[in-house]
Amino acid sequence: MSKSYEPKYHLIEEIYLKEIIFEKRQDSTDVTIFGYYEKPFEERLKRVDYCCEFSMLTDLLLFAKEEGEPIISAITDKLTDNDTEIPTIIDVENILGRLLKIENIVLTIYRPMQEDENGEWKEDVSEEFYFIDSVVPKEKFEQPKASNDSLRNALAEHFILLENAYKYYLQLLSFEFSEKVSRKKAGLEDELLFRMAIINHQIIKSNE
Repeated sequence: MSKSYEPKYHLIEEIYLKEIIFEKRQDSTDVTIFGYYEKPFEERLKRVDYCCEFSMLTDLLLFAKEEGEPIISAITDKLTDNDTEIPTIIDVENILGRLLKIENIVLTIYRPMQEDENGEWKEDVSEEFYFIDSVVPKEKFEQPKASNDSLRNALAEHFILLENAYKYYLQLLSFEFSEKVSRKKAGLEDELLFRMAIINHQIIKSNE
């Protein structure tokens, strides 16, 4: 009797982006990231490739704050130009002059698995390739006793991320992407989160 497919999850607290690969089709949702990982007690970065949904890539770049903005702009430009390049490549290292390091996050990742001749599912260790299952702020895992000020600051930072995601959504709409596609690529598929983004954007505009 074969065991069910149960990925072995790993947690990492940072990621280095070198290149981002995707297809420009509106129905394409997967992204490949050529990157690196800083393995503990080793001086050299470990070469690792990742695959995730487009919305998760958006989350990663939003966590990078100002450093992620030129990459988001480059992706938007690629999505809207007439270039027939297949697949589309965003050379992060060339844009920034270095790898983009994203930290203060916790990524849940797992290797693809293969079924052997005995019906057992095992990790594919033939190459350093992982799927990204989720990405969340690091403080969610640490859960210290927080003061009211630190909670307010954390909330303010999340609303900044939400506003950046909503601006990206509006930018995609302006380039004639459908609302459904724009929300998905901006990480705003969830209806409640989308409504919060709208209200947050309206509050920010009214205070300008």
